[in-house]
Amino acid sequence: MSEIKDFRDQNGNILAHAAIADGYTIGGSLNDGFQHENVPFFITAHAVNNQTNAMIIALSDEKFTTYKNAMIKMTLKAMADVKWNSIRDFIEPEDYLQQFAEAMSQMKLTVVGEADMPSVCGANPQQTYQEFMSFYQAAFDRDAQLGTETRANNVLVRSFMRRYEGTAKSGVKCTVVAGMDYNGIEYYSPQSILSAINPLAGLFGQAVKEKEAEKGSKQFGQGSPCDGIDWGAKNKFLLLCPKEYEKEAFRDFMEFVPTFHMESAQDAFIRSCTVLKALDPRFVCPEEKLLSIDALKAYLEPLQPDLIVFQNLTFANAAYMSEVVRKFDCPTVLWTLREPVIDGGRLRLNSLTGAYSAANTIKQFRKEPFEYVYGSPDEDKVQKRIRAVVR
Repeated sequence: MSEIKDFRDQNGNILAHAAIADGYTIGGSLNDGFQHENVPFFITAHAVNNQTNAMIIALSDEKFTTYKNAMIKMTLKAMADVKWNSIRDFIEPEDYLQQFAEAMSQMKLTVVGEADMPSVCGANPQQTYQEFMSFYQAAFDRDAQLGTETRANNVLVRSFMRRYEGTAKSGVKCTVVAGMDYNGIEYYSPQSILSAINPLAGLFGQAVKEKEAEKGSKQFGQGSPCDGIDWGAKNKFLLLCPKEYEKEAFRDFMEFVPTFHMESAQDAFIRSCTVLKALDPRFVCPEEKLLSIDALKAYLEPLQPDLIVFQNLTFANAAYMSEVVRKFDCPTVLWTLREPVIDGGRLRLNSLTGAYSAANTIKQFRKEPFEYVYGSPDEDKVQKRIRAVVR
């Protein structure tokens, strides 16, 4: 197995980790522009072998929404001057993967094989499915609290890869292997617009929708009723190499894919901030991770909080929590992150160890009990617990 290496941007910030053979020049980039409301940022990581001209690429989250509801489509059509990067017509997963492969390789490609992809998501399909559904269930719960029920119809979570052949503009015969951790969900509101006219008619309309859902197509993208489809990929991977170097390049690719993961602390930080602000827009979060006591002091100086959510992204000693409890006496929630990957290797976060120091500090400074939350930002129980504390 090749060494796990850090993929950094041009400023030296670590974006991802993966096993990559010697001889590759590696790098990456972070794009924090808006792609979709569920994708606050995404990264790319690349590795290029200058001797064989093999190139390996990984891209993180990408998400699109296809609206099926006629009223929503009419509204969007009336806003023709607004460009929506996240809205596009639905295409089948296989076509989506081929579009990605052809765009990255700049070649017309022919499919010659398909297999399951041994990525982190592909190796843990049940956990991947549960995490995906947990995020949407939290959104459906919020809709229900607002009086607009939303239900899931067909769901597809699938990790697969395909091998392609093509010819570069230079005339060189090339092999392309592309794969992705695909995820998608169809959703609809069981409520009928007839309820605005007559409650009885509304109940009838709802019954018709429920019956339609029972008998509708089980093929993803073809379900009915359906107001919208969210679809995309958690990760996408690509290998491009001259055909003569296919064997060794594919070996390198198959070491890279199962070990690729985003820099866990940065990923957890951005997702945690996104979740907190979605739960309550009054939450104030730092613009970047607070990695020193001086940075923490500067951030805390102008604040006058009514509630503090203290999260150990990674291991941190007691000095950080000491600074917080010394300055403020408001209620505190201690939030410990779940390890993103348990594979027998090193801990990616080690947040729990830092929580012991933080909890001990709170008990030393205060007699009042504090709230404790354990889990990842996308977990439904985490969001419910924090929401309950805020209220």
